[in-house]
Amino acid sequence: KIRQALQEGRVKDAAAYLGYNYRLTGKVVRGDGNGRKFGYPTANIEINYRYKLVPAYGVYAVKVHIAGEVHSGALSIGVRPTVHSNSAATVEVYIINFDRDIYNESITLEFIDYVREEKKFGSIDEMLVHIAQDVEQVKSLC
Repeated sequence: KIRQALQEGRVKDAAAYLGYNYRLTGKVVRGDGNGRKFGYPTANIEINYRYKLVPAYGVYAVKVHIAGEVHSGALSIGVRPTVHSNSAATVEVYIINFDRDIYNESITLEFIDYVREEKKFGSIDEMLVHIAQDVEQVKSLC
């Protein structure tokens, strides 16, 4: 039931089954820099455990644990179809009100709620409007 819930993006159901929020831990690695260029710098996460289940593609509200601090974040899992075609899936998080170099640091993502499915937008501008909405929704959830 837990694996099925995560594969469907139902992180709140998975948390209910587990008795705690599902978490992923990984190292922050360099991405292509598009997030920063668009005004939403993201930390790209390389998952440390090969067999750890990564939830379904989509956008999630998460708590980001970094060096003893906890921040709210908008997490995207997927292939970034508006910006890239035929790219590998990524796990990247925009950490709200955060601006620090954390490359090569280990961070933990604590899943709070599912925000929306991954989607290809008609333009970068349309995507940025939705990202702003996602960030506002994450603020209300975290």
